[in-house]
Amino acid sequence: MIGGALHAPYSRSISDGDQAYFAAENRRAEAIASLEKANPKLGVWLTLPVETNGLQDNALSVIESMLRDHVTLAGVNVMTMDFGAPIASGQYGTIVTSAVSACQNQLQTLGMNAALGITMLIGTNDESDETFLLSDAQTVASFARAQPNIKRLAFWEVSRDNGSCGSAPADLDDDNCSSVSQGNWAFSQIFESN
Repeated sequence: MIGGALHAPYSRSISDGDQAYFAAENRRAEAIASLEKANPKLGVWLTLPVETNGLQDNALSVIESMLRDHVTLAGVNVMTMDFGAPIASGQYGTIVTSAVSACQNQLQTLGMNAALGITMLIGTNDESDETFLLSDAQTVASFARAQPNIKRLAFWEVSRDNGSCGSAPADLDDDNCSSVSQGNWAFSQIFESN
């Protein structure tokens, strides 16, 4: 039960592990509320995972615990990667914008008007069927420009913003390159133009 209503659209029993999780979640929210009260200029952002259909119950629960403790969230940064389902080449950007749109609707339902951030994993992801291309970056950047509440575009990680490894790295999630055909800093240039 959260705020007197079932959090999920189904009923389930709460195990000891769930109770410990909720207790830790509440302690975190209380601590952040105390920090915010002591530091009125503090801007609290949450970085949360998102699925193709938006924030999942665990992420919504984190937000709800913050709201319950009167934390004023400056923003929610969604990690749009590792969706766990195959994504056709060139469709990743559309999947990201759909997930972010769903997240925006969920936040509005919670009565929030917080800023949004979007963080992508550029190039090949640790899933072999998830590759974020330069065209996907263009799609996300164009979407973000049209959305006044999107205040942050980021990607994981700057050392990957080059095509030096070619298109068949030994490690899909190589720290040294995107593993897609690109010039140096090509993703940065797309997002900086936003």
